[in-house]
Amino acid sequence: PYDALKEATALMNRHFSIVGEEQKIGEELKEAVLTPEKETAIDKSKPISELKFDTRISRGLDSAGIETLDDLLNTPKEELEKVRNLGKKSIEKLESVLDGMGLTLKTKEELEKEEAEK
Repeated sequence: PYDALKEATALMNRHFSIVGEEQKIGEELKEAVLTPEKETAIDKSKPISELKFDTRISRGLDSAGIETLDDLLNTPKEELEKVRNLGKKSIEKLESVLDGMGLTLKTKEELEKEEAEK
């Protein structure tokens, strides 16, 4: 009985150590995903066509003369809302894609403030 209990305890310890290690790895992965790397460089000269927007958004941006990511980021959100084929849902999709890249659309005031700070 003693040997059986000893063996069962050793087996349980191995199982719990594996679970504990998996939990630790899971927490590290979660932290890595939730903490964006500040050093990740985004090529703002990237053409809009490479960002995989749907056809409606791509055509709308093209008609507004927005060809690169930098052009998009320097166009006030208010101006984008006036572009044909860029309705509320299209703007939301744009913002979602940019959010995934750690970027945001800015208002005219925010862009002017950034320019003044330079």
